[in-house]
Amino acid sequence: MLTGFVLSAGCMRRFIKRSSRRGASSVDSMPQAYARGVVRAASESTRHAPSSSVPSSTVSYFKSGAKVVLFRAPGPICSATVAVATTPVSDGGHPHCLEHLIFMGSEKYPRRGFLDMLATRSYSDGTNAWTCEDHTAYTISTAGAEGLLRVLPVYLDHILNPKFDDEQFQQEVYHVRQDGEEAGVVFQEMRGRENTEGDILSSAWHRSLFKGTFLSYECGGKTENIAQLTRDEVERFHKANYRRSNMTVILVGGDDLDLPEFMSAMKPALEEGMTGSYLEISPDQRLLPSEKILLSEPLEQRKLFPAADEDVGSLTIVWHGPKLSDVRNTLAVETILRFLTENEASLLNRRFTEVVNPFCSSIDYSVELFPTTVFILGFGGIPNDDGGESLPEEGDEQHEQDGSDQMDLEEEEEEEEEFVQDRGLLEPGIMSELVMQELSSVVDNGFPGGVEAIKETILRYRRNLLLELENNVHSHVVDALIPDAVHEDGLEIGTRLRQEFEALETLLDEGEEFWKSVASQWLVKNRSRASFVGKPSRDLSTQLQRQRAESAAVRRSSMNRAKADPKPSSIDLSSVTFPNLPDATRIAKLPCTVNRIDCHSQTIQVESAFSGISIVVDTKHISKELREHLPLFCSLLFCVDVLRDDGSVEGYESFVRRLSEATIHCYAGVGRNAGTFRAGAVPSCVVIDVSTESGREAQAMEMVLQSVFRSCLSCERVSAMLSNLNSDATEAIREGDVVCRAFSVSHSCHCRLDGSTEWNRTRHSLT
Repeated sequence: MLTGFVLSAGCMRRFIKRSSRRGASSVDSMPQAYARGVVRAASESTRHAPSSSVPSSTVSYFKSGAKVVLFRAPGPICSATVAVATTPVSDGGHPHCLEHLIFMGSEKYPRRGFLDMLATRSYSDGTNAWTCEDHTAYTISTAGAEGLLRVLPVYLDHILNPKFDDEQFQQEVYHVRQDGEEAGVVFQEMRGRENTEGDILSSAWHRSLFKGTFLSYECGGKTENIAQLTRDEVERFHKANYRRSNMTVILVGGDDLDLPEFMSAMKPALEEGMTGSYLEISPDQRLLPSEKILLSEPLEQRKLFPAADEDVGSLTIVWHGPKLSDVRNTLAVETILRFLTENEASLLNRRFTEVVNPFCSSIDYSVELFPTTVFILGFGGIPNDDGGESLPEEGDEQHEQDGSDQMDLEEEEEEEEEFVQDRGLLEPGIMSELVMQELSSVVDNGFPGGVEAIKETILRYRRNLLLELENNVHSHVVDALIPDAVHEDGLEIGTRLRQEFEALETLLDEGEEFWKSVASQWLVKNRSRASFVGKPSRDLSTQLQRQRAESAAVRRSSMNRAKADPKPSSIDLSSVTFPNLPDATRIAKLPCTVNRIDCHSQTIQVESAFSGISIVVDTKHISKELREHLPLFCSLLFCVDVLRDDGSVEGYESFVRRLSEATIHCYAGVGRNAGTFRAGAVPSCVVIDVSTESGREAQAMEMVLQSVFRSCLSCERVSAMLSNLNSDATEAIREGDVVCRAFSVSHSCHCRLDGSTEWNRTRHSLT
């Protein structure tokens, strides 16, 4: 039964005006457009003119060297991100600890909690921050520019002039409790992360690819180093890194965000009163010369990680890529990785996951924008055929391979099966060699579907970028601008964002030989490559637990019992006078028109070059036994064989390719924003969401209906999906936050068979 249907149709518009590239606090040339103008230009034809339809930004400078970037985005939300280029000096976690201490108060505003209360009273959902290998960023978003204007000067004062207090340092960073257990917000956060599969492999490739540079350090900190960190060391790190010339403020908002007004409000913090002393950073600390970091030979390593089960592991392959300023080649390699992994019909998925006996359950890729870029290809849910691994002897974890001799999979299939069976997929050099064989086959024999298939990948990639600029402009713009801001690579801030669209345009004209050469140079023949196998180990888990208990016993026997545990200072803002709430009537609104078609469907018209389709299906008539299969049904929905009008069956690979051409995003889940093993909002319904370009709604809707009503489920497809889901479930239950969220949803709100929702208040608050 169709419970609800919503179609969000797009009305397109052009941007108004563009800005000049750079000006010293020049605001007369502020850009008046945002990505919706870009999206309009891109959607009017198959290919857009890069000179007139790429995003633009205004860059202004204070005398101190602090930079301010403005990017126009119409709508009610205004945001500010303060990015500080930070250079870790060890595994002590200096930038991470400092990120936490920033929010404890400043010299001018010493009361803890004042900043967050001011943010809340300025129509914000609060402040936030993150620490990366090469920068620390502090963010805030408000409804309307007036609230942001109030908070930003206070926020900057916290960032530049934090109040360092011994008691706060112990509480936030590290202390030992009376029971001998180690504590501290930063310490506990990293204790929960550093022995996870993902963090162990991430640390391994950072240390291998960037050995001898600041990028090899754990920016969040290793627990053994955090325990030795002192307040003075963090203060010195602040003086060395939190210089105004090291900071960039990124503003994103509509026309109500007045740049001269914001520049004036930020001037006392970013330009005036610069009397503090700063420690200089050696220029060599942030330079990554190629001859210093490039590997001479491919590297293979096995890394054990503690786990209660030993069922599945993973593989991470990383390559050094082009320089950060080489936007075109970076995008070309990313296009190839996207072509290989983007959907169930992609080459690597068809080879390794969409088979009856999967080699892995998931494949994805990512790109790290460091001065020398890094490409990462990850394979999760790899079955551990030998049933686990004992702790290795000294020096047993590293193995190097030449990688030059490649087997042809089609001709040597039997030898490959024996090869895998003899040694297991989680042995160094096994799974990675199979992957490299597939990449070599592409270079030797060409891309499946030829250059036209690559062009389709580029077009889909560009549509995704444009949709991101429209739906998540505040985060997308910040992610695109920060690499320009924190690395001295010769590019003006915002250049990469503009060149991205220009480069994709020119890549559409390249032939297959170009793509073969890119794959050969940066993936197949790239000697600066490393592969890391993550293998589960119960023994390691037991050993870590034993060591932790023994260490706690030693601390208990030697500690001062009279010394009380540090307690967080109370938040008392009763005597503080806050400004009145901003005028809500001045907050910009996005116009929309709602048309009710009937009791089950409606359309919502907004200004956009894209359309969204939401279908909500009531499941109250489904029995409890069948309801348990809904996650499997949702996982299979868009990757199944379908019945054609003439009675023939279209294979799932062909259907997935057609669906990818007609849509930008497809989602099916039990409730809205559900996880594979966790129901989302409205858990009594199955929700189907589809995004597509305006004008293609009918085609997208037809394909959705085909997948729902004309799907042909084969035993092979169901078996392959079940195998992958089983591996995914094994990985999911290793993550405490995933288990807690699933437990929270299932116990705070459960559905009766009649479809009604009953809130179980006794279990709503979980410990």
